[in-house]
Amino acid sequence: RRLAARLLERAAREAAQRAAEGDDSGVRVFQTPSVKDAYTRLLADRESLVWRHVAVARGLLCMAVPEMDREIHAHLEPSRGITEWRRAAASLAGSIAVRPQGARQACERLLESEVFTLDRGIAAAMVLGLPRAADAEPAAVTELLETLIRRGGIDAIEALVDLRREGVGSEVAAWASRLAGARLRSSPISEGRTTASSR
Repeated sequence: RRLAARLLERAAREAAQRAAEGDDSGVRVFQTPSVKDAYTRLLADRESLVWRHVAVARGLLCMAVPEMDREIHAHLEPSRGITEWRRAAASLAGSIAVRPQGARQACERLLESEVFTLDRGIAAAMVLGLPRAADAEPAAVTELLETLIRRGGIDAIEALVDLRREGVGSEVAAWASRLAGARLRSSPISEGRTTASSR
């Protein structure tokens, strides 16, 4: 499942790049029934190692596929639940790669919203959505990561550690790791722990 999810993410990155150049052939692949079915099933997977790749794919394609953009915002409504919030938060963070300023500001607004009050694990979900954005828009991601680590506490730091263990090796990730280390040294280890289980 994880391999399939990673393939969807890679395909989405290529499709988004082509769409930005005026070629929508890659985007059309994501609108076929078989790919839509795989996308839906993998996004709903319980394992973050699986769903985060599909969430990022959705974020990368949101400019080219308005339906996905609407889905992200609909799933961030307070009436939804933790599963939808976290996947949508990862998608929103991932969309920084294709709309850096607007998406970063939307992420910051989410961190001030009722939804974040209900589920502080959203900050960690955003961290999981950032690798492709960090490659494309390091300045925007650097600005957001400092806020995510401060607001998300230990859960956001753990999400960052997970990415580093997988070899996500950008300068942004290295900088964020140093920031997270400083945060841990200056704060109680329990600060920022979410009450809801990660899903």
